[in-house]
Amino acid sequence: MPQLSHNLPEAYPSNTFGERSRLEEMCWSESGILAADLSDYIRTAVAGMAEKNFLLADEKVLTVSRDLSSDDSSVYISDILEDIATASNDALTGAKLGMKYRLSDLLRRILPAQSATSLIVAIKQLSTHFQLLQSDARLHLAVESDYAMLEYQYRNGISPRRRQMAELMAAILVRIMRKLLPVQYWPKELHFEHLRGSDRNQIRELFEMPVSFGAKATTILFPRSALNQTCLLFRESPESDLSAPSMATIRPNAYQSLVPNMAFYIRRYIATNAGGMEEIAKELGVSRASLFRRLSAVGLQFTDIVAYIRMSTAKYYLEETDVSIHDIASLIGYSEHSSFTRAFVKSFGGAPSEFRRGRRRATAVRLP
Repeated sequence: MPQLSHNLPEAYPSNTFGERSRLEEMCWSESGILAADLSDYIRTAVAGMAEKNFLLADEKVLTVSRDLSSDDSSVYISDILEDIATASNDALTGAKLGMKYRLSDLLRRILPAQSATSLIVAIKQLSTHFQLLQSDARLHLAVESDYAMLEYQYRNGISPRRRQMAELMAAILVRIMRKLLPVQYWPKELHFEHLRGSDRNQIRELFEMPVSFGAKATTILFPRSALNQTCLLFRESPESDLSAPSMATIRPNAYQSLVPNMAFYIRRYIATNAGGMEEIAKELGVSRASLFRRLSAVGLQFTDIVAYIRMSTAKYYLEETDVSIHDIASLIGYSEHSSFTRAFVKSFGGAPSEFRRGRRRATAVRLP
C-alpha cells in the first residue's frame, strides 16, 4: 500500500493540490475593516484570557494569536481561530469570542446616523454596506410566513477551515439582535453549514437555542414580527462622523475572487451533487462557456476545484474534529462510504479511518 500522506496530493490536473496549492493562494485577499478590528480584538482577548487562566493551554495559543495584525484577511483570521481552538482545546473559541465582540462601534462607521429606525431597515442597510465590513462575505435577508431568516454568506469558499469564523459571525449577529430587541423577538433557531461531532450540545447551550448543522447556509431564524420593531442602535454618537473606508481600498482583486466565489457555490450544492458547471455559472451570472474560458486562462478545470473542495474538507474534518466518517462523506456528496474511501485513498494513500488514527497518534506524540 502507498505510504499514507497528510498533505493534499500534488498529482492532480493543473497542479491543483499541494502543501500550499495555487487554489489556496487564490483565497488570500483584502477583507475590509472588520478583519482589521477582529485581529486586534482576538489578540487582546486571547492574551486577557490567558492571564486569567481561562485558557488552559501551552504557549502555542498566545504565539498563534500574536501572528494577527491589522492587515490580515478574514481567511487568515479564520485559520488563526481554528489554530487557537485546537491549541486551547476549546471547540467553542469562535462563538465565545463573538458573544463578547461589539459590532456596534464598527456599524457607526458605515451606516448613516439616525435617531431610530425599524429592524428591517437596519438589516437592509447593513446588508447593502456589508462589503465594507467584510468584502468576501454577504448578508441576505429572506422572509417567510412566520419567520425571517438572516443568512451569513462567507463567500471565500476555498478554505475548509470555516467553522470558527461562521460561529464567530453568528455569535456577533445574535448578540447584537439580542441587544436590539425585546426577548420575545430574539432569534429562535440557528443553522450552520458545517458539521460538529460530540461537541454539538455545547454550542447549543452557549447560544441558548436550537442549533442544527449541515445546513445549506449559516442562517439565523427569528420572528418575522421583529422586523417592525424600532431599532435605536444607530443613534448619533461621537463616533458617527468617522469616515467610511473607500470601496476601492478593500475590494479584492477580480482574478482572485472568481475561484473563491465559485467555491462558495460549489459548497452550497456539493452534498446533493446538484451544482454542476452550468448551475454554478448561473449563480455567478456568467455563461458556462465564459466560466470555462476564465478557468482555462488560469490553468484550472471545474473538476479540479470540486475535487479540491471535497478532499480538503474531508482532510479538515478527519484531522481536527470527531465528526463521523459517514457524515463527512455525506457532507461532500458521497452517498456510499465505499466511493468516498476510494477517492480518499487515491488522494492520500490510505483509508479515512487510517488517516484519522495516524493523525491522532502524531498529535499524542507531540503533547508534553
